Amino acid sequence: MKYLVLYRMILPTVFIFCSVFGCKPFASDSIKNTDRIVFFVFNFKKFEGAWNVSIIQEQIVSGKLKSLPTAPMYKTDIAIDCLDKNKRVLNTYYTNDPFSKLVEFVNDNGAFERKQIEVDESQVMIRLIYNPRIRYFRFKRQATTDSSEVILQIDKT
Repeated sequence: MKYLVLYRMILPTVFIFCSVFGCKPFASDSIKNTDRIVFFVFNFKKFEGAWNVSIIQEQIVSGKLKSLPTAPMYKTDIAIDCLDKNKRVLNTYYTNDPFSKLVEFVNDNGAFERKQIEVDESQVMIRLIYNPRIRYFRFKRQATTDSSEVILQIDKT
């Protein structure tokens, strides 16, 4: 009788522990995490009501991303679609709006103050899972008056 009570308590506890902590999440083919990541530094620039993006630097290194962005955090975020040679979406990443910066400072009265400012040019570093099939990036600004998009081609040699 004593052992029966012990088995009724231990077996469900072991089962729950193994099912919760023993399973790894499945990754779909489109967001498979490889052993290499790529760092891109993009230059975002506004001019005469339009905006443009250029690549300043690209570097491939060994490593893995800890997490993959699944949705934008803010309505003003920019969606970055990684496209293949047929301009089909492989992955989508998100970054904060590069034209809107939050500045924190101490004002003349000695109080801490935050201010949102708009800039015309900004550089943004983005880490992505390395995928040799990426040929284009599509940058989409949503939730702004100029909800436009920019497509940028990557030079592959």
